[in-house]
Amino acid sequence: TLPIAIEPLFPGRPLKVKGSGFLGVCEDICVPVPFQVELEFDGKGGSKRDVATALLTARSAVPPSTQSSMAITTVKQNGDVLSVSANVPAATTSATLFPDGPSDWYLGPVHASSIIDGVASFSLPIDQRPKNATVAGTELSMTLRAGDSGVEQAVTIGQ
Repeated sequence: TLPIAIEPLFPGRPLKVKGSGFLGVCEDICVPVPFQVELEFDGKGGSKRDVATALLTARSAVPPSTQSSMAITTVKQNGDVLSVSANVPAATTSATLFPDGPSDWYLGPVHASSIIDGVASFSLPIDQRPKNATVAGTELSMTLRAGDSGVEQAVTIGQ
């Protein structure tokens, strides 16, 4: 919802409003989407049906969500490497994982080592962590990007 109130200087006279900007389209992560709007008012007011039609037309221009088919399914520890599996859209040819761990850990982004039948596999090295830190059970935030879609998800490292 983007509430904007416009009061014409001269009520009852025609008015033209133009604008542009960026909005964040959000589900699990936000993606900036540019928009342009141009509205013309004849000064006589519009019917409720006109307003409903304009709203339905604008809503139909919003791209559908493809993020529901994306999810990180497993995160397992294998020494100082995390093996991560994720569901991605079937036509995906590349995927990138952006992990975020505790403040004293360093985990860099990685590209999928393979994508087979909509399942992407990643080998994520734990580049830096405290010497005595327990890996299993640690919570991470991961952002998965595949094509033009992305999803952010909280995960717990399993053994």
